[in-house]
Amino acid sequence: MLQDLKIRGLGSPSKLAIRDGALGFWVALEEEFKETRVQKCWVHKTANVLDKLPKRVQAHAKKLVHDIYMAPTRVDVCNNSASNEANERMWFNASNSYNGL
Repeated sequence: MLQDLKIRGLGSPSKLAIRDGALGFWVALEEEFKETRVQKCWVHKTANVLDKLPKRVQAHAKKLVHDIYMAPTRVDVCNNSASNEANERMWFNASNSYNGL
């Protein structure tokens, strides 16, 4: 499919492609359009993170992840609620309970 797009005249590749779970497509994209950057879909990324956390913290964690990806800059991420001490403890404790520590 990607080779066909090039043949049909797709002169310059996209600067960014958002990926989900179709792994074969991403291997082909890298081969055909090496300069295209890839980012995992935030819906899938969030679901993967929440799946690893205890149910009791998932709603709060979902809000924090949303705050992170909606922040306009990295500086804003560092200044938002996801980086305060109480939330850092929540992430640490949740990850330790997942790891069996």
